[in-house]
Amino acid sequence: MRAVIMAIGTHNAPAGAEPVVDSLAGQARERTGLTDLGGDSWREGLTILVDALESTPNVVPTGRDELYGQFSDALSNRLRVIDYLNRYPDIACQRISQPIVILGLPHPR
Repeated sequence: MRAVIMAIGTHNAPAGAEPVVDSLAGQARERTGLTDLGGDSWREGLTILVDALESTPNVVPTGRDELYGQFSDALSNRLRVIDYLNRYPDIACQRISQPIVILGLPHPR
């Protein structure tokens, strides 16, 4: 993961990462039954991550698959949030006066 983070920097990901990104988005859409990802603001960052992962030598296939699963999960969550906001647009107007912030390590699957 450290190599992936270090490789992000400022570079343009080649088109080779695009099919993987499209596949991850397709998996998330299939899993949720939803299609609206709310624009493409997420695409560039995910493309850079996928390209970094694919261009990093000696990445263990199970590690790559785990990261791709996390990317797909994040896209699934995005689909659900966009769907919720589309169904309940008034929620965007609500004020959050006392937010609750929870910090901690992710729970293992």
